[in-house]
Amino acid sequence: MVKINQVEDGIGDPSANVLRLVGNATKYIEELMKANQISNDEKLKIYVDSIQRERTLETERINELRAVDILAVATANEKASKQAEVLAKQVSESAEVLRGLVAQTAKTIADQLAQIVITQNTRFAALEKANYENAGKDSTSGKVVAWVAGIIGGVTVGGIMLLFNLIAK
Repeated sequence: MVKINQVEDGIGDPSANVLRLVGNATKYIEELMKANQISNDEKLKIYVDSIQRERTLETERINELRAVDILAVATANEKASKQAEVLAKQVSESAEVLRGLVAQTAKTIADQLAQIVITQNTRFAALEKANYENAGKDSTSGKVVAWVAGIIGGVTVGGIMLLFNLIAK
């Protein structure tokens, strides 16, 4: 009778040997796959760590740039505010100087106009006096006095209007 592991000629059944060899090969392949998986996992971990470091460094670089930009904007705003304050002060001072000059000019013109009115009134009174004294002597002197009085009145009214226009501005 022949045993299962034995061939008729006396040599053992090759299937047990084949099974052992296949089992060893399978075990070797499994160990290689595990080693390959471990190697791939380590490479992936190194790659992920590298990407995370790069991401962190890039985030820090961008944050530093933003900080510089924020500082530049803050500095520019501060300078603009100071310039605005200086400009506002200069405009205010200029307006005060101009107001003073306009007031001084108005006073000067008012004084000059008052002087002109006094002078004209004095002349007009002298002309009226002369006219009354010479009322019956000459008929043309009345026309001359009226003509001169009209000119004096016109100049007086024009001066007053000029003064009011200067003060109104």
